[in-house]
Amino acid sequence: MSIPKRWLLLPLLGASLASCSASKPVAPPPPPPPPNPILGTYQATVLTVVIPGRTIDVLATGGSLTIALSANGTTSGRFLVPGGAENGQDLDASMAGTWSQTNDAVRFVQDADTFVRDATWTVVMRTLRTTFVSGIGTTTVTAVLTKQ
Repeated sequence: MSIPKRWLLLPLLGASLASCSASKPVAPPPPPPPPNPILGTYQATVLTVVIPGRTIDVLATGGSLTIALSANGTTSGRFLVPGGAENGQDLDASMAGTWSQTNDAVRFVQDADTFVRDATWTVVMRTLRTTFVSGIGTTTVTAVLTKQ
């Protein structure tokens, strides 16, 4: 009596399946990195402009600067300076754009032509800080944005 060949293959199939189930379990994927702590909304807590012979506290005049940094690299917010436009009207600028970070330095790219996009900002704890001197050296802006 001859044993059908398919029956001879059954022990091999069983051994193959047993070796698969005895393999080590696959390690779970690593957890995602924590969110960048710089993300969030920032409000100016210091905003001064020094021009020859005069220091202006922009916040005391009713001005404000708010900027939100999103995980996708975009920004939103508003910069308002009463009487701060070149023509003497109010400066009301959108902070829409993008941001990038290299170590503790943050830069903004925006359509609005303000010192915000020209300055290099430094991350210090829960703040973004800058002291920006205009290209001709006659105006200095000091700003501290505090994370809300």
